Amino acid sequence: MEKSNCYVVLFNSTHHALSAEKVLQRMGIEHAVINTPREFSVDCGISLRILPGDAAGIREALEAAGVAVAGVEPYRSRWAGASPAVNASGSQDGHESEDSG
Repeated sequence: MEKSNCYVVLFNSTHHALSAEKVLQRMGIEHAVINTPREFSVDCGISLRILPGDAAGIREALEAAGVAVAGVEPYRSRWAGASPAVNASGSQDGHESEDSG
């Protein structure tokens, strides 16, 4: 895989993913709700994309808020350079697909 340009926060349930989104909003961490990329094998189809600078300590912060995290993994998003909160159409707060096809 090419060098990562973001991190993907992975979950085992949609409930945890949506709870994590609320925690990140309260913390002021820029993020995007995305479809879980195919290369990650977890039970939830929703993940959160965050900037590399926000990855340190994110698992601990979410778990301290009661949110179970399946993983925080580096990823090469095709939306390189875009704000993580902007989806493919350029609008804010929408779901987007990380699939390349």
